[in-house]
Amino acid sequence: MPNVQTFQEGAQVLQQVDVSDIFTSLALGIAEAQEKLDNNSIAQIIKLADTKVGEKSLLELGFFPAFYAFQYADISANLHLKMALRESFGIGFQATFNLAKSKNYTNEEAKFVSESRYNSLYDEYKSSREFSFKANKSTSVKIDGRTYSYEAKDNIKKELRELREEISKNEKIDFVIQDIHARELKVEQATGLYAWIDQGYLRIEEQLDFKPGITVGLLRIKNLAEDDNVPDFDLNGPGNNNPAGTFGNNSNFEDLLIAARNANLNNYLDNNQGTIFGISKDGKFYEYDGTNSFNEIPTDIYFKFNDSEILYRVDLKYQRDKSDVTTYGNLINENHDKHRLFHQCLRFINQHDPDVRFTIKGFTDPVGGNSRKNQLLAKRRAEAMRDHIFNDSTKVNVTIETQTSESGNSDLALRKASISLNNNYVIFIGGKINTSATPGPYDNKENKFVHLKAIPSSPNHYALTIMYGGRRTIISEKENIQDIISELRKENFKYIIENHYEADYFLHEEAVVKYTLFSETEETIEIEDTMSMGESEEGSESSTVISDKKDRLTSDLENLSNKSGSNTFAIGASLDIRYARQFEMSVEGNASMSARLIALPPPEGFKTYIDSLYG
Repeated sequence: MPNVQTFQEGAQVLQQVDVSDIFTSLALGIAEAQEKLDNNSIAQIIKLADTKVGEKSLLELGFFPAFYAFQYADISANLHLKMALRESFGIGFQATFNLAKSKNYTNEEAKFVSESRYNSLYDEYKSSREFSFKANKSTSVKIDGRTYSYEAKDNIKKELRELREEISKNEKIDFVIQDIHARELKVEQATGLYAWIDQGYLRIEEQLDFKPGITVGLLRIKNLAEDDNVPDFDLNGPGNNNPAGTFGNNSNFEDLLIAARNANLNNYLDNNQGTIFGISKDGKFYEYDGTNSFNEIPTDIYFKFNDSEILYRVDLKYQRDKSDVTTYGNLINENHDKHRLFHQCLRFINQHDPDVRFTIKGFTDPVGGNSRKNQLLAKRRAEAMRDHIFNDSTKVNVTIETQTSESGNSDLALRKASISLNNNYVIFIGGKINTSATPGPYDNKENKFVHLKAIPSSPNHYALTIMYGGRRTIISEKENIQDIISELRKENFKYIIENHYEADYFLHEEAVVKYTLFSETEETIEIEDTMSMGESEEGSESSTVISDKKDRLTSDLENLSNKSGSNTFAIGASLDIRYARQFEMSVEGNASMSARLIALPPPEGFKTYIDSLYG
């Protein structure tokens, strides 16, 4: 193909397309079909002649095949000569990129603002637009005539949530996605702490086992088996014949946990009775209830309607149109407060067993469950659970499960994400367990302790050294996590505490927030930056960047073309400009043919000859 650079050159190439071969092929197809019909009739005659009934062939007995012929044939063809502009996406991308750069975005931030992340959804909606802004800048935009404002306060997470929820209530907006460009985090030291990025925010939490003067252990059980009265596990270690501190495997995981706890008790007068947690393969979390049994704590994370943010102590039954819900299923109105402890246990396992693998599955409401929007929503829910617990870990497999309700009924209990593991685990913190417990980490057995560690009796101090957003922060020898938090607040980070979850979040002030809006009814989502219309905050220019995701080329091209609902432009051809970088041409089409067959007697000469052979 010649090197095409302009529409005019492309049109000249299209004019040279020879369509005669298409019609010739269709006509020859009719001729070939007639030949096959004739050959079939002749083959039938031979078969009838060879088939005997008594002394005579079927042909002699009067059986004779029909000959078929096309009485007429109509051929029609519908051809589309397409010229796709494969350089247009670059124009749209570059325009948004340059606009972001002009508002003091870095190259990386401008790329984040410009890139199109949800291509699979564009054809599902009539229109989609995005607007982005820096978290440290108050923002006000007008969407289809209604004004929405964001104030750059300390509790950014709450402000962003309220902005997203307000936009979601707009009857013209059907789907809202929030993305945050996370500043790079490198954890160089985290004594007694976990530090990771959760959905764009920096999270700091205490480690599960950071308690002086105890021994901690992680028992991995690949296979549960019936207890044969021979102890499988010894908390005392080799050389100790005392049966106290030993327990066996069991096919019932809860019974195994009770046996493990009883074995871990020093004595009933000792204050250090130890703590045991259990996590089964199917993601169930067990905590001792104080009465020689274990409570199963719900571990699924539930979400609001059309949302993927993880919330606690919040009623999750909200949705825009309550009339379409006929059942809440088994939905718990709020996510469980014990999730924080469960997630600490999961991070402990992730840190100390290199062979662990997690699977997180995202779900959506069955109504429209197989749509691309719901598939994306299910994936974002699974990713939100992953980031909330681990960050982007290679040990986590993210999957989705979509279901479609034939009755059309919603089930809010399926707006969730769930987790499972490849092994069962028992976590020991304090008690009788010591670093000699067996089978130990180096034992060649499937069921064994994969981690055993004695924590020094002297007071441990929290310490943290991180590189976040290009700045190194060093905090050492703090007596509690709140001292670490106080030091971090002095940095150039926005501090957010989620009181309903008692979790600490930070966000770099230069972080960029992007909202992608989709509409099923509006041809164009009108967005205006109202901050740029007057004097913006502190007299500086607005940081808001508004971008079309169904890009237009230029006003000249728009004047010459008609825009369709799928965002194509036609100039005697269909031009898809959404993802393009160069010209691409093709000839597409479909053909239809109708024909009438009639049955004819065999040719007279042929029949006379056959009669002479068989008399």
